[in-house]
Amino acid sequence: MNRIKQLVAPVHLWLGLGSGLILVIVAITGCIWAFEEEIRYVTQRETLYVTPVPGASRASVEAVTEAISQLEPKIKINQIRLFGEPGKAINVYSKDKQLITLNPYTAEIIAVRSTENDPMLTILSLHRTLLLGDIGKKIIYWNTWVFIVMLVSGLILWVPRKINQWRKYFTVRNCGNRKVYNYKLHSVGGMYFAPLLLLTAVTGLSIATHSSTKDTTQSVVRPVTHPERLADVALGSVWKGEPFESIRVIPAKDSTDLLRVTIRYATSNFRKESSFGFDQYSGALLVAKRHAEQSGWEKFWKSDFEIHTGRIWGLPGKILAFFTGLAALMLPVTGFLLWYWKRRAPKAATRKKTGKPIRIESVVQE
Repeated sequence: MNRIKQLVAPVHLWLGLGSGLILVIVAITGCIWAFEEEIRYVTQRETLYVTPVPGASRASVEAVTEAISQLEPKIKINQIRLFGEPGKAINVYSKDKQLITLNPYTAEIIAVRSTENDPMLTILSLHRTLLLGDIGKKIIYWNTWVFIVMLVSGLILWVPRKINQWRKYFTVRNCGNRKVYNYKLHSVGGMYFAPLLLLTAVTGLSIATHSSTKDTTQSVVRPVTHPERLADVALGSVWKGEPFESIRVIPAKDSTDLLRVTIRYATSNFRKESSFGFDQYSGALLVAKRHAEQSGWEKFWKSDFEIHTGRIWGLPGKILAFFTGLAALMLPVTGFLLWYWKRRAPKAATRKKTGKPIRIESVVQE
């Protein structure tokens, strides 16, 4: 094991020094994004939330599109997002990167704003791409792989040299020596959070590599009498009033594309999501991917965002994700201090009376 540690230690050190700053940025933005919904509720409540009306019927998709066309006749809608929570406004995303929010009961327009000026989306972009576009996305992707190697190599370095020393490797105690305490935070703290950090890293990679498979099924071009009503007819054919978290209606992008509807049902477990594709002229159901037909493994990977952000476990999960982000922030900082103090400490201060150099690891084992 000592031989393995000697080989792993320099890899752990130099990978950490090379990737530490990016990890700090990702960790800080991740901690903030963990409470994205709560932050929006406080800072954007007037534009994203309304007063619930018990028993009132919800606005139809037709009413929403009509309100949008009255606002701007030439606007191109990318997505209409409906929410099961009674107090959440309808969100409409346009092709020119505008977010239009509407009252879910009256379809009255509440606000129009650019998504490019949204602070939370800027934080998310910083988390995912460092605000560098595709180049930044690749940097984050490979840095995440480096982080996984760092976690595995760190666990190898943490393993005690002797069996009778295991207990001391599970506790963090302030012994009055800042260097030893910093070392314990880095090694023992990293050990405790390693499983959650690995899960966060793996689900982050899954989110970054999502790829949408294009359906070969296409709509058959034909005249249609009331195209504005087709979305409601299509939605009504697959949604029977079950509790839902969100419904996304995505209009066809061209003359042969499908009208798409995605229903995410309310759940406290893995994501329950069904996707459907309809002929944009007749409203006929052509593609159906129901959540009941998916395997447990597929449901797990479909829930990567909820697992990554802790939302799958509600507020306790978000708090856990926040502290996991703090752990990810702590590791590069404490690791840098270990390296910095080792370089800067005078040789005379690193020797005992015997003349042997003091190693932080040896102090921990005493």
